[in-house]
Amino acid sequence: MRKSEAYFLRVAASSEDLAAPVAEILRQHHPTLQPHTMIIVPPQEYAIVRQNRLFTLKYGQRTTPERTLIFGEDRLLVIEKQPDSTLAETIISFDQLVQVEMAVILLYSYVSFTWLAGDVRKTLKIEYNSVGDSIIRAELQRLWMTMRCPESDLGGLTSPNWTAILNALPLKFGNYLQYALFPGEPVLQVIFQPTINNARRSRRSRFAEDRTLALTPEGLIVLEEARHVMHYGMIIRYFPLKSIRQIRFEPTGDQVWLRLSSGAAETDEIAAVPLSERNAVLLHEALLPFTSSTAILWATEAMLSPTELSGSR
Repeated sequence: MRKSEAYFLRVAASSEDLAAPVAEILRQHHPTLQPHTMIIVPPQEYAIVRQNRLFTLKYGQRTTPERTLIFGEDRLLVIEKQPDSTLAETIISFDQLVQVEMAVILLYSYVSFTWLAGDVRKTLKIEYNSVGDSIIRAELQRLWMTMRCPESDLGGLTSPNWTAILNALPLKFGNYLQYALFPGEPVLQVIFQPTINNARRSRRSRFAEDRTLALTPEGLIVLEEARHVMHYGMIIRYFPLKSIRQIRFEPTGDQVWLRLSSGAAETDEIAAVPLSERNAVLLHEALLPFTSSTAILWATEAMLSPTELSGSR
């Protein structure tokens, strides 16, 4: 059935285009917020499914709430309509963001924000029809470009040959990498990490899916196949270096764990990515120019050096 225009994302040109209760919240409670872009996210309907190795079974229908995203210069205000028609507010400060994740899988898309609220890590996932992807990407680009590390302005950061990068990647990852990068964004290093199989189980048991990691002056971009959703899907995760307090490389058996943390405690871990020893060395070398920043602390006892791993290449 053909969807009406009200089903898709749309940009509100002014507060007059917002629902009256939403406009009133913006006027009364957030007078200092200068909206850059206001996006209306209408409710979406999705099937509730359960998957096994052979079948995908539908167990009902779910509906996402109506939301209004108001992007300011330094924060995002999300106003969400509750089941009882009341409105709930969420404020996400850009300088507290530790991860932005997005995916475009046919007509299904989502973006999720993970940020720190004091000592608590919070995540908000917003699902929408892929027709509005360009609207979201424009704001993510503006947000991502505000996260450049001070080291990026010191010079001496060189970009590898772009043609050689694309030729070395599988076609799917090369295409998605071009999609994940924003116009004019330089790339400092790109590595492809093939599937890691679980040695303790059958050969069909995957320990980790194929991934590509790209380092830019703003942060680390991780592309991962979304096989648990669809075979042709891809999940893109953005980790701003300004928000990462510790990067650890931990050798464990045949792989090295790349661990990103927002603090010193184990509970502050943002992400953990398994890499081959060679890929860990390449990424470590590319990250060295950023170690002087107070935004990144290295766990020296777990740090890998090219010398230590030279024999395993």
